[in-house]
Amino acid sequence: METRNIEIKEDLEGKGEKKKRFSSQEKLLILSEIDKETTIEMVAERYNLAVGSLKRWMKRRVSAMSKEDPLGLSGLPDASTRPKRAGNRLPKATEERILSCWKEHPGLGPSQVQYQLRREGLKVSARAIRRVLVENGYQKKRKIGIGELQRFEAERPNKLWQMDIVDFWLGKQRVFVLLMIDDYSRFIVGFGVFTEATMNHAITVTRKAVARYGKPEALLTDRGMQFYSWRTMSRFQKLLESIEIEHILARAHHPQTLGKVEALNKRIQNELIQKKHFKSLIELEQGIRAWIYDYNHNRTHQGIRDPELGSVLVPADRYFGRVEEVLAKVRAKLEGKKASPFDYTSDIENLNPIEIFKVMENKGNLEAWFCGRRYSLLSS
Repeated sequence: METRNIEIKEDLEGKGEKKKRFSSQEKLLILSEIDKETTIEMVAERYNLAVGSLKRWMKRRVSAMSKEDPLGLSGLPDASTRPKRAGNRLPKATEERILSCWKEHPGLGPSQVQYQLRREGLKVSARAIRRVLVENGYQKKRKIGIGELQRFEAERPNKLWQMDIVDFWLGKQRVFVLLMIDDYSRFIVGFGVFTEATMNHAITVTRKAVARYGKPEALLTDRGMQFYSWRTMSRFQKLLESIEIEHILARAHHPQTLGKVEALNKRIQNELIQKKHFKSLIELEQGIRAWIYDYNHNRTHQGIRDPELGSVLVPADRYFGRVEEVLAKVRAKLEGKKASPFDYTSDIENLNPIEIFKVMENKGNLEAWFCGRRYSLLSS
């Protein structure tokens, strides 16, 4: 079979500028023009091709030549233009863990899933996680510009708490959920589910939180009627004054001041209230309690970052002073070493409220005990 006997319906010279792809027969004709008088550079210029492309064609053609294919046509078809992804796929077990983590925490994005897995000692890039999530229905959330907002954070646990109310409908019943969060750690210290939003309910939630975790130095709220009275001091404010908690009021019509608890309100709505069907207030309260426990103890928080490891901490790590201990365990896991599990939460949950913070004298020294840990204050 002679090369020139192959019929070409289109003008080859016109193809160079119109398209970059040629059939096997067209490639063979182009290569046949290369001889002593017509160099490979001249042919490449004539058809608007790269010299490297022609050399690759020649090499593939020679490799494919055989008795069945003396012209080497089988080596000239175009390679598939589909992206080669099979070699870059994550192991199936890793993809399954990514999806199970996303199922456990449906509100997490790719980078948050990355830190959740890193806490477990599993290294996966956010890009690979995004690919897996997108293939399974994840849709990127539109970012809202924050402008020149001033960020702030308390210096330690119980320095400042924030409190707010979120409301929604449970069937024909309007429901109000009061949430109270520690500003430094993002640890949820209190909540309540009610059918009315009254000052009595705000007082109830506050009393329970203080009895369980000790009192904060200050409490930040908006100017809602549950917390504040325009004409005189409200009963809620009198309570705070009696137990020496400073009441800080957010600027009117400026929800950004309560940014941390406002973000918490949206998260609990998007991830729990709007996703699950609750048949009663009791079932709703049980669901919220379980969600809060997971939020406090199991779920990494983007607002708490370590310079080296990123957002691998959960609110309980910060609130109960376990940051260094947890980071050491995470580093060990990432290095393939064995590390004991993060199993301290059951001990914390069972602490007597009186023992969460206490000061006592020991051999002439004052010691502060917080969540079962001793801290020396000063010598007498």
